[in-house]
Amino acid sequence: MNIYDRQGLKKAAADRIAGAAYNPRLLVLIHTGVSLGASLLVAVLLYLLQQKIDTTGGLSGIGLRSVLTTVQSVLQLVLLLLTILWQVGIVYGVIQIVRGRTARPEDLTAGFRRFGPVLRLKLLQVVFSVAIAMPVMYACMSLVSLTPLYGQLQEALLPIMEQAAQGQMVEPDAQTIAEISRITRPLILLYLAVYIPVLVYLSYRVRLAQYLIMDENGVPRPLAAMITSWRMTRRRASGLFYLDLSFWWFYGLRLLVLVLSYGDQILPLLGVNLPLPADGVYFLFFGLYLVAELVLYGLFGARVHTTYAVAYEALRKPDQE
Repeated sequence: MNIYDRQGLKKAAADRIAGAAYNPRLLVLIHTGVSLGASLLVAVLLYLLQQKIDTTGGLSGIGLRSVLTTVQSVLQLVLLLLTILWQVGIVYGVIQIVRGRTARPEDLTAGFRRFGPVLRLKLLQVVFSVAIAMPVMYACMSLVSLTPLYGQLQEALLPIMEQAAQGQMVEPDAQTIAEISRITRPLILLYLAVYIPVLVYLSYRVRLAQYLIMDENGVPRPLAAMITSWRMTRRRASGLFYLDLSFWWFYGLRLLVLVLSYGDQILPLLGVNLPLPADGVYFLFFGLYLVAELVLYGLFGARVHTTYAVAYEALRKPDQE
């Protein structure tokens, strides 16, 4: 199947969903429900811990506050780790569906069974992003050094460098900070204008690595999976990009759902204040966000996930011939 035949990919996905022994929509609903339930549980625990921290005052409570703060950090780290391992479970599930096999809820734990390769892949992707950022920053700084902005930046930093050279505590005044901010704003915009397109392109080239890791017939080693993904997407990465664009409505709805989670911050900006405590408003909109996300994935998640799995299969064929 041609990766550029978006309608064909979606039709193939619809056929796989219709012919699946276990309802893929229910599978995605379970997957999303567990993810959102874990987020809600951690949010409540973090809130209760923060309430305890706020009511623990005085020098005698320093130790307890430190422990509770550490627990908060650990909870967020654990949620991040579990989310990474859980999210790739749906990738394993839809690969089975596309290949005509039965995918059941227990298959969603595949990421935990392959936690080593999955975590190494995520870490490798982070290193990959940082490795891209450094030469891009160097190139942008080199370009800026050829403009008048570079001299202006040196002049603005001169008082700070003089303070540091004299061993004084560096305390830039508000005017200096504002001037540095004004001068560096074009540099930041230039950096983003270069870094984001480069990162997006390279991300598309290694995007299939997680599919290869979760594929029983794929590549179990993270670096090898990224290299294989690079080879599979050669001259075909734009097919994935156009496929993403064809799901603009889904990602648009996701954005609206995400905005809903910030309703407690957006309403005051619009001059609207609900007759509820601040914490109540936060959990109200957080709850609405969870429900909306669950509905969105329950209605469309299976179609989207399965289509990408079909696209993965289409990109694997040249390597199998």
